[in-house]
Amino acid sequence: MLNRVFGIFLCCVMLITGCSKNVNDVSANNEAEMDRESGNILVQEEGLSLVWKDLTDYFNVQVEFSPTSYTPKVPEYKINPDLSNVENIDRFEGLSKEQSTKLVNNGFVVLNPNPEKAYYYMKMYNIYEENEYKNIPNFITVDVALHMYHKVYDELLKGIEKEQLHVALQQLTQNMLTKTSILYSKTENEALKHHVGEIMVYFAVANKLINDSYGDIPKEYMTIAQKEINEIENAKGYAKSPLFGFDINYEQFIVRGHYAGDEILEKYFKTMIWYGLIGYPLEEKNPDFDSIIQAMMITYITFLEMNGQDDIALWDKIYAPTEFLAGQADDVTIFDLKEVIMNVYGKDVALTDFLDEQYYDSLLKELGKLPSPQIQYRLITGSVDTPAGKQFRFMGQRYTLDANIMQEFMFPIIRPIPTGLDVAGAFGSQRAENLAKENYLKDLDEQTYTDVMTRMKNKVEALEQADWTQNLYSGWLWTLKSVWTKQENTQGLPLFMKNQAWEDKNISSGLGSYAELKHDTILYVKQPVAEMGGGEELTEYYPNYVEPAVEVYDKLLWLVRYSQINLKNRDLLSERFEYALNSLEEVYELFRTCAVKELENIPISEEENRELKYIGGKLEYIEDTLSDQYSQAISSAVISDVAGIADIGAFLEIGTGLPNEILVALAHDGKVYLARGTVYSYYEFLHEKPLTDEQWHEMLGVEKIVEDEWVYEQINSERLQKDAPPQPNWIASFKSFEDNKVFIPHIEYNLGQ
Repeated sequence: MLNRVFGIFLCCVMLITGCSKNVNDVSANNEAEMDRESGNILVQEEGLSLVWKDLTDYFNVQVEFSPTSYTPKVPEYKINPDLSNVENIDRFEGLSKEQSTKLVNNGFVVLNPNPEKAYYYMKMYNIYEENEYKNIPNFITVDVALHMYHKVYDELLKGIEKEQLHVALQQLTQNMLTKTSILYSKTENEALKHHVGEIMVYFAVANKLINDSYGDIPKEYMTIAQKEINEIENAKGYAKSPLFGFDINYEQFIVRGHYAGDEILEKYFKTMIWYGLIGYPLEEKNPDFDSIIQAMMITYITFLEMNGQDDIALWDKIYAPTEFLAGQADDVTIFDLKEVIMNVYGKDVALTDFLDEQYYDSLLKELGKLPSPQIQYRLITGSVDTPAGKQFRFMGQRYTLDANIMQEFMFPIIRPIPTGLDVAGAFGSQRAENLAKENYLKDLDEQTYTDVMTRMKNKVEALEQADWTQNLYSGWLWTLKSVWTKQENTQGLPLFMKNQAWEDKNISSGLGSYAELKHDTILYVKQPVAEMGGGEELTEYYPNYVEPAVEVYDKLLWLVRYSQINLKNRDLLSERFEYALNSLEEVYELFRTCAVKELENIPISEEENRELKYIGGKLEYIEDTLSDQYSQAISSAVISDVAGIADIGAFLEIGTGLPNEILVALAHDGKVYLARGTVYSYYEFLHEKPLTDEQWHEMLGVEKIVEDEWVYEQINSERLQKDAPPQPNWIASFKSFEDNKVFIPHIEYNLGQ
């Protein structure tokens, strides 16, 4: 439209004046200068001032990481085929033949929840509380240690969003709509008015989502905004955007994660999805100048101060903490475009300058210098026309290493569906890579997969400690890398750690924590997309045990300390979260100390053993500190969509189900005994739409009960996992899928005469 208006204008001047080409050029230049001057006067008269501010520079306080050294010296031990040398085997009635065989061969076995005592499987630490009452030794797993960091991270993020970011987003959105409406109502340049009008719709939709109002906008634009809101509320998948004219996956607006069920957080979620999902294409080849112009105008309007209100500070108040928690944006931001504008137009730019074609060549040159996103949609069939490539987003979703890895393995048509094993394999697990090749290649050539895996492994291995420790998301991934790292030298390790089944269990443990990470950051992290085509205690002493994963506890300790000091430095750490992090730090220090002692065959102290015995209550207390008991999720099971398959309208869901039991044969003082703990149950499957936690809980057999004003969850033992999809088949190497009928009798206490 801009080219047509400009051409008509020139023709009219030539016809009326009959002047020479040189005079026409002078006339056009004078007209452009008048247009530019009127644009500057417009801004000034309406109480708006252009202030080019810089992004607040936050310096992360570094926390030293020093891995603990140890030398494994666990004596050799074995399990008799009939379990006759297991001291407390009589306490575990009902083991099937297959479960006993796994215990003998692997030194451990993982079991599904027992329907007869289903209430013990709501949270990861419930089994430990039963162990305490029935005098069963605890086997404290890496899984429960990782899970507790997820609980802190998730509640911390939720608190920051609800108490600080939501208010900032409300004000920022209202300010952007107000400024845009002023510019629209006062400008007389029709081309400029058209662009500002579409930007006004963009912020009117956001304002409706966060502030329940479209604002006072013209009727024709109100109609477009209302159509967008209808698509968002219907959330039925890919549809043509009434505003943008290309396909948007509106199912991404389905509220999930910790946002579902909270009115404030639901509004925050949808608004941030609007700002983060939809981009303005900036490709320098076959450029869409309407999109480029509007991206620059949004940037310009953001830097306009209205009566002294600083919207850059509001934008930064949202972006900075989420950058520390989830990572940097993967797309062009307002600060990237600010530099482009300064380089092309100078600091005294006016809105009308963006319409001037004489700048286009230098503009495209500057846009070409901006980096392309590392996570891009892979759409080749034309079934949807969602833009890929370089784009501007007002509050862009974040780059993460794992999503980048998944995207590289998503070959449209022949292998569009990734797997969590791709990530574990790229992080160095050869076993995960082999399992992916055996189970998830579809029609993809194995050598092609190997070539991509080699490239991704090299990318991961090239990362230095400073790369892993730049934010909490990457720090969490760094911890998972240790979970997925195989112990090549098994000399001196316990029996249960010397076989492939334990390696598979560690892959599952890491993927369970990975599912929690994706769940917690569902709003911020960019997804890859491709196409398919009690009483008196007994005197008998049983030592409790910590899974000896020293490096994992080292990194969890680092992660807690790094979280605490940098969140406090940003004034984001409340008193209760500081207490929770301090408590978790104590727990991880206990786990690391005991793990080193176990590996070096040094008895843990009586006090340490006592702390491990009552660990269930300690972990429950930490969770109760994080949030009001009545606002907590009752089940620890979570679900998250991590990738989209555009042409069939499906999503790859990964999640954790109900906690599983793990029975482990341990040696102590020349004797073998069974200890019990909990591990993740990992799920990975395609679903036609993104699932919420509540929907996932229903599939697992967790029912929501409403009695008057009291709402709670409980497990329906008859529906236990009946509607859940099957777990990946490779898990069968360490888990028994036979019914769990293990019964642990109550202790008969001698209370004296």
